[in-house]
Amino acid sequence: MYALRSNQLDKNIASIQRVIGNHQTEFTPILERCPLFYKIIAHAFIFRVGLRVQDVDWTSSLEDWNDDDCQRIGRSIATFLRRVEVSLI
Repeated sequence: MYALRSNQLDKNIASIQRVIGNHQTEFTPILERCPLFYKIIAHAFIFRVGLRVQDVDWTSSLEDWNDDDCQRIGRSIATFLRRVEVSLI
């Protein structure tokens, strides 16, 4: 999935949905809990320079997350991954 990443959200979403479609049985448990999982990953794949992690309402369930929540989570994942990568060097 990562090999297909780009800095364009729409291209990332299309690539991720294709991979998920090819491996439906593996992704079904994840998508049942978080139907917009593909959007979170698509946002995480976009390289950004942000250093801040944004909040999502902790009382909301994964099933109720909207596009803005997915963007915040995806960008936060990218920020955490970048921090871990820097600390490993």
